[in-house]
Amino acid sequence: GTAEQGLALGRREVDGGLDSAAAVNGWIEKGFVKPQPFAVISSARSEWFPDVPAIPELAELTPEQEKKLSIAIALQSAKPFYTTPGVPQDRVDFLRDVFNQIVAEKGFLRQAKMRWVVWETPLTGEEYAETVRSAMAIPSEDVASLLEAIKEMAKL
Repeated sequence: GTAEQGLALGRREVDGGLDSAAAVNGWIEKGFVKPQPFAVISSARSEWFPDVPAIPELAELTPEQEKKLSIAIALQSAKPFYTTPGVPQDRVDFLRDVFNQIVAEKGFLRQAKMRWVVWETPLTGEEYAETVRSAMAIPSEDVASLLEAIKEMAKL
């Protein structure tokens, strides 16, 4: 988990890692990692690290690599709030509406980032649902291909 990764970095048990920009920012503040990450796994730069290039800026990606990057982004970007199965749609809609109102409140995001360091930019309920639908629509062979690439990278 994020806390364990931060501790391992602080103890110098690992040489690097991958996590949300907000978590990395916290580790930078604690002196666990260098002041600036070397890359952002995204299609665009992070608001947390505007001077750090995103992957497409560092290398010309093949169509297959672009697909894998898109899958990785889709799989890591969803941090949904959820409820149990069988909740009537009108209640789900109510919860989404209330959630959207809360995150739109002035100062909410600033406070949320202080409490939940991994929460960078909240999505609306509709955006979460679309993110989950997109992730679930990724063909299993594409996910398997990405996982195989990750395993190969882990061997390095």
